[in-house]
Amino acid sequence: MATDSVEGFQDLSQPEKSGLEAPWIKHRTAVASIVNQTTEAIASVSLIHKFSDNCLDHYIWSGVLKPGEAVSPAGKVRYHTGAGSTGLDWWRVTWVNAEKQMVATAPQNFQEIFNWVEGFLKDNASWAELKLMQSLPESGEAAPFVAAAAGAIKAADAMILNKETTVGFKEYMLEAGDDGATVTLTIGADGQVAFTSPSGSESTPWKVVNDADD
Repeated sequence: MATDSVEGFQDLSQPEKSGLEAPWIKHRTAVASIVNQTTEAIASVSLIHKFSDNCLDHYIWSGVLKPGEAVSPAGKVRYHTGAGSTGLDWWRVTWVNAEKQMVATAPQNFQEIFNWVEGFLKDNASWAELKLMQSLPESGEAAPFVAAAAGAIKAADAMILNKETTVGFKEYMLEAGDDGATVTLTIGADGQVAFTSPSGSESTPWKVVNDADD
């Protein structure tokens, strides 16, 4: 497991799994950046990227991300291309907004995983702590809010990964032309997260998973 390298940035990615594979399969890496294009600040945000069972990239950025801002540093995402490479790229983005709501990408296969997360958060200490707070402060007093939000996201992500499923994940395939390039995930005010890379673009809806005030 990787270790934190920048304050407020957690790299929880796992080493790539090795095994027998065709010599023409290429191991590639792109850079993933998340941009907040909503109308409000985000307290913390996470990205999970899975290339089938071979690669798991997992990052949490704990800090206030204002409208128009991108996460820093960007995260690396690993994938394979070439004849015989049958893997798929699966993505999930989760964040806590200023109203103490946990929000996540919500493709058509999302409902089961939302039920898991909603039930899990009822007993999560960080989420309980967030319930006691007001909405995200605009001043330097935001640190406790951000820490609680990041803690709840980290715990929810761990629960999802332990289930070893792609339910609730968005499929967006990276290609050879994305190697070394940036994949931008834009959280929009229109209720969509847009994926953009040199090989193309797609979008998927986002939805509130749970509201700390409920």
